[in-house]
Amino acid sequence: MLAVWMVLNYLSNDTSFSLTVSLWLKRAAFFMPPIGLYFLLLFSLLFTRIAKKTKAVSTIIGLSAICMAFFSVSDNVLRGIYHENGIVVNDFGDHTLVYLIYLVALVLFEIWILVRSLKKLRGQARARIIYMAAGLFASLVIMVITNLVLPLYAGNYSLAVFGLLSTILIVSSFSYAIVKLRLFDIRIVVARSITYSMLLLSLAAMYAIMTFQVGGAIFNTTAPDATQQTFNIATAIILAFTFQPLQHFFEKLTDKFFYRNRYEPRKLVDKITQITSTEIDLGKLCKRVRLLLNREMHLDYTTIVVLEENKVFTESGHFVVSELQGLAEDLAHFNNPLLVTDELPDGKRKTLLMKYEIDMFTLLKTREGRVGYLLLGHKLNGDIFNTTDVEVINTISKQLAVAIENAKSYAKVQRFNSTLQAKVDEATKQLRDAYSTLKKLDKVKDEFLSMASHQLRTPLTISDGFLGNVIDGAYGKVKDKQLNALKISQSHLHITIGIVSDLLNISRMDVGKLTINYESTDLYKIVTEEVGHLQTKAKEHNVKLELAKPKRDIPIVKIDRQKTQQAILNLISNAISYSPKGKVKVSIEHAGNQIIFRVDDNGIGVPDSDKDQMFTKFFRAENAKLSRPDGTGIGLYLVKRVIEDQGGSIIFESKENKGSTFGFRLPTNEEDKYVVK
Repeated sequence: MLAVWMVLNYLSNDTSFSLTVSLWLKRAAFFMPPIGLYFLLLFSLLFTRIAKKTKAVSTIIGLSAICMAFFSVSDNVLRGIYHENGIVVNDFGDHTLVYLIYLVALVLFEIWILVRSLKKLRGQARARIIYMAAGLFASLVIMVITNLVLPLYAGNYSLAVFGLLSTILIVSSFSYAIVKLRLFDIRIVVARSITYSMLLLSLAAMYAIMTFQVGGAIFNTTAPDATQQTFNIATAIILAFTFQPLQHFFEKLTDKFFYRNRYEPRKLVDKITQITSTEIDLGKLCKRVRLLLNREMHLDYTTIVVLEENKVFTESGHFVVSELQGLAEDLAHFNNPLLVTDELPDGKRKTLLMKYEIDMFTLLKTREGRVGYLLLGHKLNGDIFNTTDVEVINTISKQLAVAIENAKSYAKVQRFNSTLQAKVDEATKQLRDAYSTLKKLDKVKDEFLSMASHQLRTPLTISDGFLGNVIDGAYGKVKDKQLNALKISQSHLHITIGIVSDLLNISRMDVGKLTINYESTDLYKIVTEEVGHLQTKAKEHNVKLELAKPKRDIPIVKIDRQKTQQAILNLISNAISYSPKGKVKVSIEHAGNQIIFRVDDNGIGVPDSDKDQMFTKFFRAENAKLSRPDGTGIGLYLVKRVIEDQGGSIIFESKENKGSTFGFRLPTNEEDKYVVK
């Protein structure tokens, strides 16, 4: 319409035409603007979707535009024209102002529609409207002023040419929106224009050949008679039936040049529907959909991320595992069902999508919430995602979300079954191993308990009796210094007898029947005494044994004195035994609500391979067996049981050939009393 109006305007101002011809050309030029502006208005209403129902508005404006167009060719708008100083001058009618006001109203309404739509549109859609509105407004204002206002009120026609040239602004702004901002795919216009041109030319050529060449040869006459007319009609009917096949042929031919990678949207959706309705395995479902989209739409990649409570459940695509959780956290803020990166304005969302090289983001969602994401890379041929692509992906995403939700439920059941079976197998294996181990341990226990009963209890009891007699003076008076040594010996003998008793009750300990006799105990005193008693052993082993002074007072606590004392003795004695010509440091501290006892040495240490078994019954590290063959392997086990049954915990750190740290933590309570050291 714009092109026709420009031609009419140009010709109507040509003084070489007669006044009658120029007048009708002028009136034809006046006839075009109402119709052209109506179509522009209709286009804007549909393109911007500013209103859901535009039929009534467009109908009313359309009827008014037709009425105004016919009104414009009457004498009310243009009475006539005349030549003056080499130009064509208009003789406006009495109601030209009405015509002018109507055109201005349509222009303003058009601009209002475009500006109003800016509130709803974002990204490239918004940019298109801005360019279109700006170009339209500038051009129409110039046209109205130069071609209507100035000639009507000032009789000035010298600037009319600028009105014609101002249409360049409309053409430029719309062209920019079409090409740069992707208003629509211009290739379809070119491809279909070529298709129909080739189609019409082919049909015309075929008809000409059939009627003039073939018909002339058959009928051999220049004046067509009834028979030849019938032949021509039959030829036209035959060609009419060839229209559809020829159209399809030329469409496929032009598509090969303009749409080399074109796909059939309906067929693609049907294939996806078939996959989503038949595939229940989550991995296979995602893989089949992904490969189909890559192949049909010619994409660089397609990734499907499946979520479970906003965490990645599984992924099918090209992202590495280390990126997945970060990807899910970044995309968790996206609530839009579908986003095309190129159409987004510069900002955080576009930056994130570009970071992961995502050209199209689709949220997979059901009524229960987010299911995952369908992420598309760029097209291999460099094309953009057009409206058809968006509609296809939008349709596919709804089907895919439901299918993934069902497949995910199936996958959970499968995983649960696999996990359950694995746990059953593991538990069965553990039971078998435990049974085998218990049989071996039971045999060792029986042998050891038999040995302890027959070879330890009797000599220990006899020794205790003789020591008691000596202390009581049955063999004569004993000096005080000797008496003290004898009492210490008897005390440790009693501890040894207690150990034998504990060994004989190991089976009861294993079933949780170890008896803890709580009594108020001064742990610092016990540690001091045991360090003093073991100084002799330390000297025999050339070991420097020292006790660190506590930083805080150690409270009196309620524990099993005898068993804890034995544990302390065991840990210090072991450190001396396995630290030849070394150093052993004993410390006891009160920290928070705990008493911490530690024995640090620089002895042989414990190999890494043996650390996990250090506190098991009858176990001894290989280097310990070489250093001290006479050990039993029950000392640390007893220490652990005694400490843990009193609510404490074991301290153990070691490095082979560097030394070890053994100790424990025991809890205190509010009733514990402090002893001033």
